Amino acid sequence: MWRFFMVKNLFDFVLVVKIVYLELELRLFERNMYKKGFDWIEWDSKIDDIIELKSQTSWHKKRIAKLVESIEKKYG
Repeated sequence: MWRFFMVKNLFDFVLVVKIVYLELELRLFERNMYKKGFDWIEWDSKIDDIIELKSQTSWHKKRIAKLVESIEKKYG
């Protein structure tokens, strides 16, 4: 999944490394998903962390800026 990110600067590279690490950690964590005592709250927080890091990449920031611009243009 990490190969779909466009790395444009060092900050993006650091974020991608953190995202890859969290995704690998999540895969290891999910191996015990169907066992008794699985911590769904911790699983959900790992997903939230990954989403937060992905939204900080420059590619997503530019994409969000374009969406906001198009919404403002359409609705004033």
